[in-house]
Amino acid sequence: MQQISDYLTLIKFRVNSLVLFTTAIGMILAAGDLGISLAALPWLTVLGFVACGVFGAAAFNMAFEGDVDGLMSRTCRRPVPAGRIAPSHAYIFSAILCVIGVAGLLLTIGALAACLLAIAILIYTAVYTAWLKRTTPQNIVIGGGAGALAPLIGYSAITDELSLTPIALGVAIFLWTPPHFWTLALYHEDEYARAKIPMMNNIIGPLKTARQIFFYTLLTALAIIYAGISAGLTWVVLLQLGFFSALWLGLCLRTWWALHKNKAFEGTAKKGFRMSIFFLFITCSLIIFGHA
Repeated sequence: MQQISDYLTLIKFRVNSLVLFTTAIGMILAAGDLGISLAALPWLTVLGFVACGVFGAAAFNMAFEGDVDGLMSRTCRRPVPAGRIAPSHAYIFSAILCVIGVAGLLLTIGALAACLLAIAILIYTAVYTAWLKRTTPQNIVIGGGAGALAPLIGYSAITDELSLTPIALGVAIFLWTPPHFWTLALYHEDEYARAKIPMMNNIIGPLKTARQIFFYTLLTALAIIYAGISAGLTWVVLLQLGFFSALWLGLCLRTWWALHKNKAFEGTAKKGFRMSIFFLFITCSLIIFGHA
């Protein structure tokens, strides 16, 4: 049971549940556009193979970063740095899941969705994990492209094509990723410094990073509202998108102001991190319900 639990830890289910959620958003948008009954969609097939792909990418990340994870208190108990799973076993587990995910989509759904999933896996494993994360503070900016493809994968799995709304939603998720992770890095600054990971706040300082967080959040809010407009939402729903955007922006501004005044910012930063997750969930939910 311990070994099963350890392998489940490798897939980062809580983090990747957002990826699966936004993949489902793309499928629902496609269903609404085509007038297809949701009951007729290949939900389990698409989400099952996408899950294999993203879980496999997460396992690669865990295997590759075992040395770094061992230096940080919040990650040192993970299976690889704790020695409960050998890195080679984690790599094999990762490869099996990734192959199943991409090949499964290719054989049962279509080439476009499978190619998009393969690109997302490559961005997260080769570009972000193996290359950028330890070399540049722009790591998470570029690495955000992996998660941004999720709604496009879901949409293309149903339609075998792409359209403006899932692309706009993908852009919003791409812009959402940096402020989400930079806020986390703000109150784990010492750990990232000890692990020699060049997060933005370790390079340009917390105050300038807070300013970057605010502006990226503002761009995310504009992108999510544009996605709502392209989905044909009513002004009532668009106002709701604006309201939740304002809540998140307010927390970002409070963190920026606290740092500017040399006051304690950790509490506000943690609220901002949790709000970023809630923001993505609630705004995507508003888009699909408003679209329906």
